Amino acid sequence: MKTLITSLLLILFSVSALAKGSSEQQTLSKARKLFVQKNFKEALVEYDKITTQSDRYLMVLEEKAWTYIHLDQMNKALAASRTLTSPALSGLTTTEPFLLRALVQLKLCDYLGVFQTLKDFRTQKREQVVAIQEIAQKQRNSISRQILEQWMKDTANWKSLGPNLAKMPQLFYTDSLMLAAAKAKSLLRLEKRLQQLAVVENNENHRILQKLNLIEVEGVQRVHIATQFNNKQGETLDKSADDLVFKDSKDDIWLDELDSYQATVDRCEKKSGRTM
Repeated sequence: MKTLITSLLLILFSVSALAKGSSEQQTLSKARKLFVQKNFKEALVEYDKITTQSDRYLMVLEEKAWTYIHLDQMNKALAASRTLTSPALSGLTTTEPFLLRALVQLKLCDYLGVFQTLKDFRTQKREQVVAIQEIAQKQRNSISRQILEQWMKDTANWKSLGPNLAKMPQLFYTDSLMLAAAKAKSLLRLEKRLQQLAVVENNENHRILQKLNLIEVEGVQRVHIATQFNNKQGETLDKSADDLVFKDSKDDIWLDELDSYQATVDRCEKKSGRTM
């Protein structure tokens, strides 16, 4: 009887997890559809339904940040990008949050910020980009098979993979074909599907790199022609009497501060030039 009860509980938990994942995917699809239709405020309502407890949350936060840009809410876009590019989290994200952060800074004429973002990108993402490229080209990198073998034993416990997740395609552990291959205990199917995911991510990385190069060139040009630059930008923050404000530092990260960033930004004169 004990074995039967245990089995029934496992089935119930599995059904519950699948239902939750399906519901989140439906919400995400609806939000993306609204975004494409340029119904940005309505899209945000849907994005907000996916909580911080979701495995998809960082991806959702990234898409919310792009929505903020379209709504001209640069302060929120910048705050979200700081969370996504934090060294504590960037191993779980793609390269796109760095493009997002640099683009917002460029729009705000924060050129020093742009160059710092590009520096952080090279520091935090170089190994990840190379690792994904290796899987895309050779079907595996130096640790991917070991990671897959470990994950296959307990697909629900992806967090145990730790820092190694940075060298794997983003959210591979939520992919339905990956999960099916893991259930079938087929390492060959796992590696084949992983390569397909890596090819898509690798192509996206090349696109991001090209855009970051354009932003760097644009930033250098603007520094030379800029006639105004607000040195006080970002030094003040609207807050209530109950709020505490700490100086942001990439060397001293408090995990409970992540996704709680706020930003006050100053507008700058619009510059003519290419559209990113």
